[in-house]
Amino acid sequence: MATQRKYLYRVLRDDENYREGIEAEDPDADKTVENHVEYGSYRTSQFISTCATLEAARTFASKSRNPPKIIVRINVEELKKENVEIIDLTIKSVLDKHISAKRTTARFYATKDKEILIKGSIPPSCVKFVEYFPN
Repeated sequence: MATQRKYLYRVLRDDENYREGIEAEDPDADKTVENHVEYGSYRTSQFISTCATLEAARTFASKSRNPPKIIVRINVEELKKENVEIIDLTIKSVLDKHISAKRTTARFYATKDKEILIKGSIPPSCVKFVEYFPN
């Protein structure tokens, strides 16, 4: 189920340049949503993590080991034209479908970070700079 939100927010990795678009670390991977959310940057996957709100992105960025971080905004309407899959884990039925109730750590992270996953790439036309955090 696609999100009904207008914008998503992402805290960029140090090796990402939003002007070139955003790619999953391993587009050909076959990881589950559960594993992607639970293990995050410790294991590569075909998903790109985003946050539903700027505040959630700022909270995520505040935990970074190497600030400052760049936060970008992703235009969902433009993104939908790119034939990507959007998995909105802020919707309980979607969360329940993709992350077992037994996977409490993954469910905690998905909920805390207001996580919405994108499977596929995000072209530069969909991404705009928001801020450095902390600024």
